[in-house]
Amino acid sequence: MKRLLFLILSLALLLSLCACNTQQTAFNGPVTFYYLRSDISADATYGDADSVIVPEIQDSLELRSGLNYLLALYLNGPTDNRLYSPFPADLQIVSIQRTEDTLIVTFNNSLAKLKGIKLTKACACIALTCLGLTNAETISICADTEMLENLRSIDLSRNDLILQDLTPNTDNGGNE
Repeated sequence: MKRLLFLILSLALLLSLCACNTQQTAFNGPVTFYYLRSDISADATYGDADSVIVPEIQDSLELRSGLNYLLALYLNGPTDNRLYSPFPADLQIVSIQRTEDTLIVTFNNSLAKLKGIKLTKACACIALTCLGLTNAETISICADTEMLENLRSIDLSRNDLILQDLTPNTDNGGNE
């Protein structure tokens, strides 16, 4: 009888220990961040010599750390010296919200320092990075209290971002 009781208690203890392990296994895998190429004309390493925006793959980052962590790491800039970050040095994330298929990323007002094509390229880099890290279809990028080129936010979808010119060339070598 004592042996049966010992066996039942041992089995119960073993099963309870197995049930307590709810921690998820960390997924360490490549994460793709998008930055700008430093010198377009001198570097065809990334495939397309005309690409302004290029991916940098960072291996063994813990995706489980969350989007806030990954974007904060992203804002630190690229590790490859042939790339550069299009963001002001003091740019920080204020909040990240998710509504249905839209990711709303609010930065501090440093983002509003960027104007024209610099803002466009920075927002494209942010959008490509965020859309790659999530399953969102649209990203809404805004500054905390300031406007971005007279807009409250810049909204980009997966279909808005094409990294190559798909326009066919004409016989004279130009686009139609």
